[in-house]
Amino acid sequence: MKSRKLIYLIFVLLCSTNLMSQKIEVTGKVIDEISNPIIGASILEKGTTNGTVSDMNGNFALNVEQNSILSISYIGYLTREIQVTEKGFLEVVLQEDTEVLDEVIIVGTSIRKSDLTGAVSSVSAEVLAEKPVTNINQALQGRVAGVFISSGARPNDDSQIKIRGINTINGSTDPIYVVDGMVMDNGYSGFNAVNLNDVASIEVLKDASATALYGSRGSNGVVLITTKKGRRGEGRVTYDGWVGIQEYAKVPKTMDTRQLFELRKEAYVNGYMQTNPDGNVEQFIENEVMGSNRVFADYEFESYQNNRNYDWLDEVSRTGVQQNHLLSFSNASDRGAFYLSFGYSDNKGLIKKQARKSIPVGSMQIKT
Repeated sequence: MKSRKLIYLIFVLLCSTNLMSQKIEVTGKVIDEISNPIIGASILEKGTTNGTVSDMNGNFALNVEQNSILSISYIGYLTREIQVTEKGFLEVVLQEDTEVLDEVIIVGTSIRKSDLTGAVSSVSAEVLAEKPVTNINQALQGRVAGVFISSGARPNDDSQIKIRGINTINGSTDPIYVVDGMVMDNGYSGFNAVNLNDVASIEVLKDASATALYGSRGSNGVVLITTKKGRRGEGRVTYDGWVGIQEYAKVPKTMDTRQLFELRKEAYVNGYMQTNPDGNVEQFIENEVMGSNRVFADYEFESYQNNRNYDWLDEVSRTGVQQNHLLSFSNASDRGAFYLSFGYSDNKGLIKKQARKSIPVGSMQIKT
């Protein structure tokens, strides 16, 4: 009888151990706030070494202990922990970690800044918005070491960007521009036509890391643009605009009509005295300078006598006015995301008839 009870007790203990160590299969998908799949996200059973990573579509499958906790993480995103109570499908949404975004650089693939050996400079949208300018090249001026940007003399002129100086005398020294993975140049204002307010961040590759990713086209450097995208939550309607004026910082003081007349008369007299040291200066002034049109025209004599002044700089210049406006719409949900923007820019230069009106390229992104 005792032996029978002992066998029964051992059987119960074995069954309990089997139930306690029973594992369940958990499947799921890791996505970001705009429903894009996150590739290579780490899924780990907390407290163990049991884990996996998400595939190209963000999907994963893992056998874990019942009531265990899954820890899901990815570079640049907040880590999320989920308790698993039963077998099923999990949709895991990771939110961006704004505190560590500056540790991540997008150079064709996402890697940590500490793992990047090339010279890369990153500029965020907040820094770009500090200067009241209308294009990206002007916004980068003075922000990136080793990058020289020269502004155009007229509103219609595009700024020129040189990375690490000029390295050729008979070829182009312009870098290539990559906007959300699309390579483009700045011909016909192609790159500068991108709306500055649509830019989320800019990375500048300045050395061999550029050629490793983009080949010989990147030998003069690469400027990478990442544009803004819709985010989960309530739909957003955003307006951003500013108006500014331009004036000469300092206008040099000029002579009036009589002062200029006397200066020119004195110059001719000095020239006469140098070639005719014994000549009659008063007679030369009376007959040659003031008595003929050899030095001055009739209208100059009239302006001198009537003290009539004419400011040529004032006649061709004006107060410059700049304005920039942006209207954007964005939203995201489980079914997709969109970001739509419209821009308008107007720049009236300091010189009359020098102006530029443009409608910067609006950004429209729809993902489902």
